[in-house]
Amino acid sequence: MLHGGRYDFENENRSRDKIEYDLSVNTVKTPDFIKEALKSMAEDDKTYDYPDRMQTAFRKKVAESVNCKPDQVAGGNGASEIFAGIVRMISPKKALLIAPSFYGYEHALKGEKDCEIRFFTAKEENDFDITEEYPDALDESLDMVFIANPNNPTGRALDGDLMIKILNKCRDLKIYIVVDECFIGFWGREKSLIKYVNEYRNLFVVDAYTKLFGLAGLRVGFCISCSDNIDRIRKVLPEWNMSSLAQSLGEICAEKVKQREYEKGIIEKIRENKAKVIKLFDELNIKYIKGEANFILFRYEGNENLQEKLLKNGILIRDCSNFKGFSTADGYYRVSLSDEEGLLRFMKCIKTQFNGDKNED
Repeated sequence: MLHGGRYDFENENRSRDKIEYDLSVNTVKTPDFIKEALKSMAEDDKTYDYPDRMQTAFRKKVAESVNCKPDQVAGGNGASEIFAGIVRMISPKKALLIAPSFYGYEHALKGEKDCEIRFFTAKEENDFDITEEYPDALDESLDMVFIANPNNPTGRALDGDLMIKILNKCRDLKIYIVVDECFIGFWGREKSLIKYVNEYRNLFVVDAYTKLFGLAGLRVGFCISCSDNIDRIRKVLPEWNMSSLAQSLGEICAEKVKQREYEKGIIEKIRENKAKVIKLFDELNIKYIKGEANFILFRYEGNENLQEKLLKNGILIRDCSNFKGFSTADGYYRVSLSDEEGLLRFMKCIKTQFNGDKNED
């Protein structure tokens, strides 16, 4: 399976004049305060000196933003490096993944020699939710599990008693649990499991500023866990694994998260756009999964590839057929929610396509 962004490098049809709904990054684009900070850093020769390998200021800012201690934070070159670092630290012999979900967990585990990967397949009739069947799939043979919350590509989120049940069983069975919260900013940070990292010392919560702040190209991720785990993971990560730019921008993002206003504005805009798309999907009788992230997973039952058809109209959506748990025949696609102008264009093309009319865009 390939990461959704890979289309960028393999298909000549993709260019910046197309509206890119296939990526799970915040499609409102990189905010101006990030662009201004980058310009200022370049003018101040921020790239001249080596970065702070202890990530002192970055870890302090992140800790303040999520109400934990700096020694419970480890920064990384995006969430992907953190996943790989945790796997390297634990050296699991058997792990359980959910399907469908983000491929990055499987990629990290495949780097560990002789690690057996099992899959818990979420069911379509349950909107691909994790159900009570999941804790039953946990046993003493497992060393670690990964859960995305909210999940990608479904956008579904797990909250309340079932999550606590999973945490308790993992602790009882001595299973490390990695919870990917990279989309938590679109759902609500009060739902985060960070508050449990002292109680559950087998818990790692991973987040990144990639999605919310449009920083996919700069790689700013971090892990929250008990301080002992953080000491261990830092020993397996590269010495200077975060550039000066990444750390400085991460500090700015952490401050914005702490202040909440930027997140609130983005969440409000995403909810408005989601409501418009859902209204159209209901009118056209299109099956969709109502999630908590900045995208919607929906189903197209036509015989042709919808991604290729919309691409002809300058709109790129994510074909989800290569997510484990899906197939080409399932016809699932993921669309990110963007600005007003782009959203209207997408909706027009979808309406034309599902009505069977020729689009003359």
